[in-house]
Amino acid sequence: MLVLQVECCEFYGARCKNHKITLVFPRFKQYFCRLSNKCQIIIASDLTMAEKILHPTARVTRSVRKEDVAPNWWVIDAEGKTLGRLATQVAHLMRGKHKPDFTPHVDGGDFVVVVNADKVVLTGKRESQKEYFRHTGYPGGGIFTKYRDAMQTKPEFVIRQAVWGMIPKHRLGRRIIKKLKVYRGADHPHSAQKPQQYELPYTA
Repeated sequence: MLVLQVECCEFYGARCKNHKITLVFPRFKQYFCRLSNKCQIIIASDLTMAEKILHPTARVTRSVRKEDVAPNWWVIDAEGKTLGRLATQVAHLMRGKHKPDFTPHVDGGDFVVVVNADKVVLTGKRESQKEYFRHTGYPGGGIFTKYRDAMQTKPEFVIRQAVWGMIPKHRLGRRIIKKLKVYRGADHPHSAQKPQQYELPYTA
């Protein structure tokens, strides 16, 4: 049972079908109007039936199931791209917000392959001022790593950290971040998935 249509004038504040019907979810299968026995509740057994019953101006919000998600694969060239602009759009694709059936609690995003990670850029003085912090867990174990040093040793970490900062921090977010594949050079081992080239709409 997916959607209920009410033709009753007095049921949980719902209005009659002739007076701009509203959707409600009653506990019981049938109710009759207190004013007239002709008004009753119509129960839709599936979504197709519900759409036929609903008023033409009504809209049904669809929630995608994880079984129905068909993720795509995208390749993004990071050469000359600003780190923040790149990360926001990568996170947008990974969450699936570019799809009309976006569902916040479902992993409905796409896989993103980022190549030329060592050629990403920063603007202003950020290249010399930006630092990454981590702690070993022991007293006095704080370690700062400069952005320039990180780009020389592990540029993949720089992009992954930027994207992770724009992903929700919960169980779903930890699953979404696994869809990000970052590589230092122009080659990647995901040709079997047939990824498509993605041009960033915002570059500056």
